[in-house]
Amino acid sequence: MKNLKQSINQWEAELKKYNLEPEALQVFNAMSENLLSQRKHISELGDMLENSQQAYVELRKELVAEGYNLRY
Repeated sequence: MKNLKQSINQWEAELKKYNLEPEALQVFNAMSENLLSQRKHISELGDMLENSQQAYVELRKELVAEGYNLRY
């Protein structure tokens, strides 16, 4: 996430060199915020996936320990 923020800051510095209209900078800022938000959500989804995989492995272990024959 830190690298993404650094990249956005670099892009913003480049845009300011061109003396763009304030509306163009507002669009860039909105897009940047959206990109950061999406990155955060993707990270959260990755954490959820990892947690569900761990829970699945633990459940399988418990079922095998109880004598269930699991093929998959």
